[in-house]
Amino acid sequence: MPCRSESALSLKSGLQASLWALGGVPRCAQTDQSSTATHQLFRGESRRGFNPDYVALCAHLGFAPRTIGVACPNQNGDIEAAQGVLKRRLKNQLILRRSRDFASPTAYAAFVVGVCQGANALRQAKLAEERPLLRPLPAARFSETEEVTVRVSSYSTARVRDCAYSVPARFISAFLQAHLSEATVRFLYRGEEVAT
Repeated sequence: MPCRSESALSLKSGLQASLWALGGVPRCAQTDQSSTATHQLFRGESRRGFNPDYVALCAHLGFAPRTIGVACPNQNGDIEAAQGVLKRRLKNQLILRRSRDFASPTAYAAFVVGVCQGANALRQAKLAEERPLLRPLPAARFSETEEVTVRVSSYSTARVRDCAYSVPARFISAFLQAHLSEATVRFLYRGEEVAT
């Protein structure tokens, strides 16, 4: 499933979709040190620790978070190389398709999944060797949404992460619960959805 950004919400949904497709959880997950989806960046300091949301995700899934060394991109060389190969494969498949237009985001996601499955077809024997080493999946996924309380302004807008969203005028000055997923923001008032 394609991710829409490098956000924590995108990481949660993409990682969990991958693990559920794989059917298990590895003992650890390795990341670089630059993403705010996984790390807290401290202004003026070189230290970077995992952010609490990522630590909670790892604990729920049952694996240990790990990072590559600072200024050591070669430690993630396989992943970086595979990323480049995937980008070229997608580009070539789009050329063969003769169009970059898709009827919907779902149609594009299906295209990406098909390309990835084709690329991974040759890796099935190696994957079969590794599968017995995976840990079982948790009973349920970690929440892939975030909730924040926002106040509706006199302009009938609610600001979520520095973006203004229009909501019905009858909620001016009211507090709404905003439920954020990777693709949508839903506004609820006393448990009832009032805008999406």
